[in-house]
Amino acid sequence: MKNPFRNEWLLLAALGVGYVAAGFALSLYHDYVLLAVSTDSGSMVQAIWTTAHGYGVLYLPWLGGSYLGDHFSPLLLLLVPFYLLIPHAGTVLFLKSLSIGLVAWPTYLLARHWMRDRRAALVCALVPLFYPTILSQHFN
Repeated sequence: MKNPFRNEWLLLAALGVGYVAAGFALSLYHDYVLLAVSTDSGSMVQAIWTTAHGYGVLYLPWLGGSYLGDHFSPLLLLLVPFYLLIPHAGTVLFLKSLSIGLVAWPTYLLARHWMRDRRAALVCALVPLFYPTILSQHFN
C-alpha cells in the first residue's frame, strides 16, 4: 500500500492553495457581500492607494499623517507594486490571505526538523492556520 504522506510537499502545497483560496473567498464575501469592511482593512487599502498615487508614504487623510504613526507596518510598502498592477481592494485581501497561508511552510520545516516525523510535521503545519486569532485575520 502506498503511503499518502510520501509526497508531503505536494499535499502541503495543495492544502495551502486550498486554504488561501478559501480564506480569500471568505474575506471577499465578508467585505463585499456582507458589507462588513473593517476600519483596519479600509485604512490599509487607503494608505496603499495614497502611496501608489504619490500623496505620501502610507498617508491617511483622516489621521493627517502617515499610517506608520498609528500602526507601525512598514511591510505594507511591499504591497504597493502589487496594488499598482491590480488597483483593487481585493488585491490587498488576497495578499493578506496568501501571507497567512504561507505560514504553513516554515512551520512544516521546523516541525519536521525538530520532531523528525513527517506526518506529525504536516499536522503541525496546519495547526496555526486554524488557530482562531490567525483565522480571524481573514476578516479583519
